[in-house]
Amino acid sequence: MMQYEFGMTNKRTAKQEQARATAKTAALAYEAVSAAYGAEYDVRELPVVGRAPHAIAGEIDCTG
Repeated sequence: MMQYEFGMTNKRTAKQEQARATAKTAALAYEAVSAAYGAEYDVRELPVVGRAPHAIAGEIDCTG
C-alpha cells in the first residue's frame, strides 16, 4: 500500500486543494479521490506525491 496525494481545483472558486488516499495503486487511489470529490473538484489524474502510508502525522487510516 502507498499513500497518494492528488492536486484538485475547486470548480466554483478555482481554489487549489489536495486530497490523500491510501491504496495499492495510484489508479485505485485516483478513483477513490475522484468518486469522493469529483462533483466539486477537478482532480488531477497523476499523483503529486506517493509515499509509504502513515508518513503524515495526524493521518487516520480507515482502510482496514
